[in-house]
Amino acid sequence: MTSTRNGMMTKWALALLAAGALGLAGWGGKTIIADGARLTSLETMHLEFGGRLERMERKLDRLIERR
Repeated sequence: MTSTRNGMMTKWALALLAAGALGLAGWGGKTIIADGARLTSLETMHLEFGGRLERMERKLDRLIERR
């Protein structure tokens, strides 16, 4: 009788561990995707600001050359 009880407990324990592992993996995947999207938008903003600064620098250089 104890062998069937241990077998049932083992099945329940494995099922709970598997469910927990799948839940953790799903959460981790969503987190990675969300962070990737956030990083992509930050990189885009960085490139835009870099372009704006370059244009401003060129304009300032032209103004300085005129004087």
